[in-house]
Amino acid sequence: MPDALLPGWIASLTHETVIVHTKDSGPSLKGVLAAVHADCLVLIDAVLLEPESQAVLDGSVVVPRPNVEFMQRIGVSDDHTSNG
Repeated sequence: MPDALLPGWIASLTHETVIVHTKDSGPSLKGVLAAVHADCLVLIDAVLLEPESQAVLDGSVVVPRPNVEFMQRIGVSDDHTSNG
């Protein structure tokens, strides 16, 4: 699906802090949603949320869309604003 056809509400979450929960008891990731593509989500400033701890992930984290169970909107990030 071309990016232009993505539902507007998903694209509207760009630059907001979200938690992405993955399928099959996979990890949950908290970060700033940097990009939404037809095949993946891109998080920056991401943290891997484990039951007993949290691990900061360097760089960008790409989450394939088929692996996403659901996503929670946590809030708007003060550090990242849209340039366009």
